[in-house]
Amino acid sequence: MNIETINQYGKKYMIPPEFERIACRAIITDGSKILLSHEMNTGVFLSPGGGLENGESLEECVLREVLEETGYRAKIVAPFVKVNEYYFEKLYISNYFVCEINGKENQSLTETEIIHGVEPEWVEIEKALEIFGSYEIVADGELAAQYKREFTVLSKYKDMKKIKVMTFNIQHCLDYLNDRIDIDLFVNTIKNVNPDICGLNEVRGEGPLDGYTDQTNALSDGLGYNRYFAKAIDVQGTSPYGNAFVTKYPIKSAETVAIPDPVLKNEIGKYESRCILKAVVDANGTDLLVLICHMGLALGERKNAVKEICGIVDSTDMPLILMGDFNALPDSEELKPLFERLCDTDALAAKSGKFTFPSYKPNIKIDYIFYKNLKCVSVETLEKVVSDHYPIVAEFEV
Repeated sequence: MNIETINQYGKKYMIPPEFERIACRAIITDGSKILLSHEMNTGVFLSPGGGLENGESLEECVLREVLEETGYRAKIVAPFVKVNEYYFEKLYISNYFVCEINGKENQSLTETEIIHGVEPEWVEIEKALEIFGSYEIVADGELAAQYKREFTVLSKYKDMKKIKVMTFNIQHCLDYLNDRIDIDLFVNTIKNVNPDICGLNEVRGEGPLDGYTDQTNALSDGLGYNRYFAKAIDVQGTSPYGNAFVTKYPIKSAETVAIPDPVLKNEIGKYESRCILKAVVDANGTDLLVLICHMGLALGERKNAVKEICGIVDSTDMPLILMGDFNALPDSEELKPLFERLCDTDALAAKSGKFTFPSYKPNIKIDYIFYKNLKCVSVETLEKVVSDHYPIVAEFEV
């Protein structure tokens, strides 16, 4: 498996170095806390780890070091990053692994570690970043270099655990201002946001009708993302139309869930069969359920959509994100079951209830991002006229 290599250089360094030391370190978290080795007699914190012994693999080294320093048996989840530190004539190579706890035994400390009073300690990640972020004012040059390395790695790990999501009714990639289909405009709009996942409504597929091309593939190819298209209907019986999503993450599974049509169609207005895109992605080691829906114009259609969504939500404890154009206002009675089960990102907005439609003169909010078993850290409605809807962008922490 290829992992990222980070090079750090001291004010003076030598290439090639005269001396090389290989070490392995573990990133072990539990919620908002990280496991660190704390030298009680010096006040120094470091991620658990140490030097590679003769005949050891990197994996054997990190598990041994965690056990010796902390007393915890660990299991490797995945290799994370390699750091090369060049200082004077030396090269220190630190191989970091994401691990999880797999049991508890006793510490087995070296004489030096006993003198330093090494103890395992669970520290808030934000506090750990504050500690390691002090590397610029640490007087000890070697410790400053270690703290800089730890700060770099932990910052990267924290960023990896963030998920940026965008929901966007693209109105079949119609440039609203110029009244023409413009794939590049929508590729660039999404690219500028740089989401990890983008849910799309009103997407066309390949068909004989004029303007019906495979828009999901065109968007994902332009972005370099993975994709899935969920067909709701064939327009005029020939040309696909529905929801889609594009994502940086590997797609583990994806399916199209049909929303039952109302038995009675006695409301004034257009009826149209709808669907839910249901997918599971591997979000940097976390299975994340993604639901995308474009609800109907008729109340009966929306009630059926909400019922179908609630059935999915109630059947899983997996972290999930639900997004799309729901064609309903926030205080609509039919959306209440969603608000009861899920969190609405709008609660974190600087100004809640920000209108999303129509983009040229918005006066209602009908687009949403809901979530469950995640922490939302930011949300923004992008006030930009591209399609007839404003996109919404939210960022989460796993």
